[in-house]
Order: sequence, then structure tokens, then C-alpha cells
Amino acid sequence: MRNYLADAKKNCKYLIKVKIYQPPHTFDDEVWETFIQCLTVAADENPKFEIHRFVVLSLKVLFLRISELSSRDYYTPLFNHFRPDPSNEGWVLHVVGKGKKERVVTVLIHISKMYWVDTVNRWT
Repeated sequence: MRNYLADAKKNCKYLIKVKIYQPPHTFDDEVWETFIQCLTVAADENPKFEIHRFVVLSLKVLFLRISELSSRDYYTPLFNHFRPDPSNEGWVLHVVGKGKKERVVTVLIHISKMYWVDTVNRWT
């Protein structure tokens, strides 16, 4: 016996499949704040954790993908990829992401002062 309803659903050009929006699984602000505090304490006690703090903050604040901060055969991210914005309103970060596409991420001055000044000062 054949199911004609299933065939109609499958082949009907007027039938629209609806996807239900599901919000992404993210940490709330309190969890992030605790996590950042723990990373900062660890970095204060041992400088090797400063790179962890920098990576986590970069991913969170700049909405980067992990692959954009990862070294690959054709691209290695460097600290000098942070450059002053031509308008002198902040910084920009040049990254290579999905599909080997370059993109420029804007880093506002107040964000860079909040998160990266300590990191840069410790590394230099």
C-alpha cells in the first residue's frame, strides 16, 4: 500500500518546511564573569595562562571562530595582525576564516583597553 500523503509532502513545490528557532547554548553573564575572573587569577599566578585568557577573551569579545585564531598550513595568526584603524577610532584585526576568506574585525578602543592592555604589557 502506498502512502500518497508522504509523496505529496515530498514533491509539492508549494509546501514550505518550517524550522523552529532554537537559541544557541551560551553562558549567561554571571558564568562568563566568573570564568574570566578565574582566568585572570590564573594568569596573575602563572604567566603561561595569559595566552589562555587572551584567546578566550578574543573569541568572546570579537565573535571569532576558533579556526580564525588557529594556525593552519596556509595561515598563521600573529599579534601584529592587530593594526590601528585608519580612522584612529580603534583597532582592526585581519583574520582568515571559513573558505580562506579574509575578514577585518573592528576592535573598539574601550574594549581593547579593558581586555588586552594588560596582556600586551605583560608580553612586551
